[in-house]
Amino acid sequence: MAKIVRKVSTRRVIDNRESEPSYGNFTIGFGSIGKECARELYYGLHWVSKGTVTAKTQRIFTIGHLFEAMAIKDLQEIGIEVFKRIDGEKIPMTGELNEVQEKLLGVTGHSKGKPDGRCLGVLEAPKTEHALELKTMNQKNFDACLKQGVYAANKTYFGQVQRCMESMKLTRTLFVAINKNTCEYYIERIYFDPAYAKDLVRKEISIITTDEPPIKAFPKGHYKCDWCRKKPICDLDIEPEINCRTCDFSDLENEGKWSCNVKKKSRIISVDEQMAGCEKYKKGWGL
Repeated sequence: MAKIVRKVSTRRVIDNRESEPSYGNFTIGFGSIGKECARELYYGLHWVSKGTVTAKTQRIFTIGHLFEAMAIKDLQEIGIEVFKRIDGEKIPMTGELNEVQEKLLGVTGHSKGKPDGRCLGVLEAPKTEHALELKTMNQKNFDACLKQGVYAANKTYFGQVQRCMESMKLTRTLFVAINKNTCEYYIERIYFDPAYAKDLVRKEISIITTDEPPIKAFPKGHYKCDWCRKKPICDLDIEPEINCRTCDFSDLENEGKWSCNVKKKSRIISVDEQMAGCEKYKKGWGL
């Protein structure tokens, strides 16, 4: 049977363009600490594999960024002050693309958070400073939040705001999500749960300080693993990338730094050195 040749499609070519492969984040993000699988976070911290982002996915990210300015403007127009704190100073925020966000440091600098802002004047509690978290959602996720609230609908989002509140020393978050189909808002004031936040910090500590990948959250072949970029390493026994973070001679140091201990002579190594690795490479960290 003759092979069917697909015609060139403008849409397909645009959507399937990919970014240059990269390791992604340098640290564990507060935005991911609420994920169910600690092993996925461990593998991400240790750069076991590179990933790419398609043009379609990048557009989703860009729409999310564009939404921030619109949402902040809507909040400001009803009298809510939106700002960040840098060295204790209040600095107004606009949500414009590439605006510098407040940076939160987690365990030994190997976890970090970037909240969308802080706000005062929330109508339900005008004198209480809130953390601000802005999201875009598809219809399914939006409906889940409407029906169940953020805690039940999305543990990753809930974990993010709890971890940020713990770091910011705040007791409330104003969570604002927009339905990408209808432009309808979902708004919830999420209360700080100290016990939940402490569990997340303990989770960070265990991931950062362990020499072995955490136990899998799901059995091999589970449907939730199908979407994980670390599946080839975790389920298919593919070898990890060769770099300093997968090397037995590397170690984590304070302030988010990494060291090399070849011949037991410890020295701090730069991000570029970590990516490049060297001829002394020896696979380690339980990989």
